[in-house]
Amino acid sequence: MKAIYLAELRQRCSKHLQEALHKRIVFPAELEDAIWQYYRKTSPSLQEFYSRYTPEWEMFYDAESLSPGDFLLFLKRMLPAFRKRYALTELDVPYYIGKLEQPASTDAGRKNLQEFFLNKWHRLLTAKEYDYQYHHIASLCNSFALLKASTGMKTETNLISSRIRWLLYNHPELYRKVMHYEKTMEQNRHIHELVRVLGKRSQGEKKRFDPLSGAQKEQLVRHATQSDIECITLGNDLNHLLPIEY
Repeated sequence: MKAIYLAELRQRCSKHLQEALHKRIVFPAELEDAIWQYYRKTSPSLQEFYSRYTPEWEMFYDAESLSPGDFLLFLKRMLPAFRKRYALTELDVPYYIGKLEQPASTDAGRKNLQEFFLNKWHRLLTAKEYDYQYHHIASLCNSFALLKASTGMKTETNLISSRIRWLLYNHPELYRKVMHYEKTMEQNRHIHELVRVLGKRSQGEKKRFDPLSGAQKEQLVRHATQSDIECITLGNDLNHLLPIEY
């Protein structure tokens, strides 16, 4: 059941966050980490639900070792309990009692009838327990925060980045750290350009960061370096004065 629970949790999360995963708002590794954290916290509760059918399982295992005669007495004694748990269309206990009571029945025939009854009872009991467990699995999945809300959290502040909303929703402790940088990035074009170049949405495409993007040519003051000096000539550029001329 735990394996089924984990597979169901992964499947639901992948389907619910398909668009966010495609847009790289959510990364597969961090989604898997969030799933495992929730799974480790909630999977022990599956064990608690096995006890619901423990009395009936004990009845079943006791009946397996009975002789045909004792099995007939067992069915007569437990008939009210079977009627509460199963409809006649599922398990017609009076029919089996009548067959076992027939004088013409041989021991081999009664044994085969007993095995047939036990096999049918086992399938029904297994199905009931599985349905109950799966209902609990569905309940646990529906309680997972990632499946209860859309990507990211709506906040009072104007957070533009979907990635920031995702981090804020899943890691509230980052709120104080992220808020400052989010606002700074939106206000400073250089940081915004740098984030664009370094972002994971580049998908391997090589991009170049231009720190002078958007600046007017008249605003730039370039300083000479040794590599700029190729010869000595007359001119009016103060940046190219020789040391002795200073």
